[in-house]
Amino acid sequence: MRIMISASDNNPEAFVSDHFGRSPYFAFYSELQNHYDFLRNSAVNHEHGVGISIAQMAVDQGVGAIICKKLGPKALRIIQESQIPVYESPAGTLEDVVDAFKKGTLIRLV
Repeated sequence: MRIMISASDNNPEAFVSDHFGRSPYFAFYSELQNHYDFLRNSAVNHEHGVGISIAQMAVDQGVGAIICKKLGPKALRIIQESQIPVYESPAGTLEDVVDAFKKGTLIRLV
């Protein structure tokens, strides 16, 4: 499974970003390969619709789950329609939340 995580930077020791659409980076963690890929959020400074475009990107990328701290209602609607599970991120690094996901201790929001 590929997991999408809102990230403050482009490395596994980075913290989870506070806002999904305004996240500076997105980490894509592959459980199969135990590997992170990172994508810079080119829409981070757009005024409107950022969460919607990022949610659509998640759908287009075929992610199996999303981990974030906050998710706006429009982005949430797109993700719900696509039936991608969303998990609330506790404080910590990307590695911390991936470990929590693997242990099944994250709270599922959707």
